Formats: sequence, C-alpha cells, structure tokens
Amino acid sequence: MKPGANLQTTVNAPMESFGKLTKKDVIVVWGGTHDVGRNESGNGLRQIRNFAEKLKQTNFIVMSVPHRHDLAPNSCVNQEVKVYNRKLRKHLKVHENTCVLEVDTERDLFTRHGLHMNRKGKEHIAYNITKMIKAMLNNVKSTPIKSKYKDDIVRTNNETKEVTNTTEPKMDKENLKNDRKSNAETETIPTDTLSTEIADNRLPSRQRKPPKSWSNDFLW
Repeated sequence: MKPGANLQTTVNAPMESFGKLTKKDVIVVWGGTHDVGRNESGNGLRQIRNFAEKLKQTNFIVMSVPHRHDLAPNSCVNQEVKVYNRKLRKHLKVHENTCVLEVDTERDLFTRHGLHMNRKGKEHIAYNITKMIKAMLNNVKSTPIKSKYKDDIVRTNNETKEVTNTTEPKMDKENLKNDRKSNAETETIPTDTLSTEIADNRLPSRQRKPPKSWSNDFLW
C-alpha cells in the first residue's frame, strides 16, 4: 500500500520478493489515477506492461482507473481515463496470466467529494477481486481438438469398408443368376396381349366417310 504514489513507484519493488510466486498466487495492482491526472498515462502503461512481462510465472490482476466524480464528466481528465483504460486492456490482452478488472463508476460507491471510494465501494471491489481470483485459480483449460491427418482418414475409411463387407451376406453366383431369371420371367408381357392392346389403340371405333372425288366445277 503506497497512497499517493504513481505506478512507477508502485511496481518498482524488489523482484526477489516475487521470485517465489507461482501459478497458485495472484498479484493485484491498483493505481494510475495520479499518472492520468498529471498527463503521464503513457509512462503508467509502460510500467504496467513491463511489470506483467517480468512476472509470467504467476497470475496478475490490474485494476482500471476509476472515474473522477470530483470533476465534470466531460472533463479532459475523465476523457483521458477512458483512453487509458482502453489502452490498458489492449496492452495486457496478449498476456494469458493477466486480467483487467473494471471498477464500477456508480456514484453511491464513492465518498462525498467523489475521488475515493466509500465503505460500500471498497466492499464491492473486494468482492469482485475475490471472485476473479477464484476464477483464475480454478481455470481449467480445455483440451485442444486433434485434427486427423490424411493417413488416419484413409485408415478409418478402410476399417469402415471391412466392417461393411463382413456384415453383408454373401450370395452365390448361381443363386443370383436364377433370381434374375425368375424376375425377368415374371415381368415378361405376353406378345398376343401386347399386340391386341396396340391394335385397339390404333383403330378408331367410329366409321370414317370415304373421300370425295375432285369435281371440275369446284369454285369455278
């Protein structure tokens, strides 16, 4: 706890004290308000990024810079707070062991003057930090899906064909030939019946009139 200090003073602790930390430990850093208020947000981001790169053997939680309720909502400092938090998430996204915890901007979580958090806000932040620590320590990575190579796909297809061939019943050539012959005999239509049907379809039922001969006085 270093009240009133900037991020450079906060993270520049002796690295020997962090050397024994493992994946079962979590470091929580909350700072940056003075860096943003003094127009030194770039330096604060650089200090946080370097600190996260040095501590890859443990877990790391960084708190975002809270909204300044003691200033106007559209003030240059509050606008810089939004820019700083956006860049903070972007820079720390590449680190798998690092998470950014957003600080709520509700007015009832801060004191009357609006800069620091009241008791309700501190309890709310402590609850969120505890929840994130449990999520980081209990995080179980899912096993990656192994893609099949070409040889595995060919081997699988061959095994499927072998199983299909063994399950299908085998038929003799002679029995197959007899079945085809019997089916052909049952499907054959008698010739007399076919010719009678064709003749009935071609011959009309009514009698046609004989054609008239040509007359010389036709139209003249």
